[in-house]
Amino acid sequence: VDSRINTLLEEIRPDAVALVDAFGFRDAQLQSTLGRYDGKVYEAIYDRIKRNPLNRNNEKMVGWDEYKNILDLDFLKETAKVQRHMQSSQL
Repeated sequence: VDSRINTLLEEIRPDAVALVDAFGFRDAQLQSTLGRYDGKVYEAIYDRIKRNPLNRNNEKMVGWDEYKNILDLDFLKETAKVQRHMQSSQL
């Protein structure tokens, strides 16, 4: 049964987006950050993170005190230079 399910999933995968779109659900109804009609997945994820109660009132990311000792901060700073940046008014 599992192998047949996997075979069927492989067959419908190329048409998955069109099949879901055919139901006509709006983004607000789905409440999905990944399945967005406008394709702005990363912007949606970032927006959800900012609105999360754990992140609202803190100047620092929750858990930063623990993670800053583990993360490669030099690498993060270098890669941040080449990432696409948006104006705060666009977020």
